[in-house]
Amino acid sequence: MGFSGWPTEAVEFFQGLRADNTKAYWNANQAVYEASVREPMAGLLGELSGEFGPGRIARPYRDVRFRADKSPYKTEIYAILDRGGQPVRAELHVPAALGYFGMTAAQLERYRRAVDDETGGAQLAGVVQPSPAPVPGEQPITGSAACSASPPVSPPS
Repeated sequence: MGFSGWPTEAVEFFQGLRADNTKAYWNANQAVYEASVREPMAGLLGELSGEFGPGRIARPYRDVRFRADKSPYKTEIYAILDRGGQPVRAELHVPAALGYFGMTAAQLERYRRAVDDETGGAQLAGVVQPSPAPVPGEQPITGSAACSASPPVSPPS
């Protein structure tokens, strides 16, 4: 199965889970999770495996043993790909965001130059948009973390 994006049902699933993070909600919506969240992630991993190596999807259950927040389920899906010993993480968060974690010093320098460049920076500004309003009761995200990219932006090479 190829990756064609996450359907609206995936976003709705996570919005519902954030509002009602209980076993009852999970059990009632597990089929939606499998079809609209997990299967698209598996398709994405299949497409990325040629370039980034094999990947594995993280389990949806949170380890609550040492947390003040005892919500049993993660409100995002992510996968780790092994790119020659350097892990790469693919994630879906609601509200959606795009990021690149663990850049090398050289990659970070190229990224900073691209952002500062009049042409590259203008292109980036054209796709970066403020993130949607936070879910009631959550801490709003501010600063540079308050932007999400759509469509995806490739990291500078």
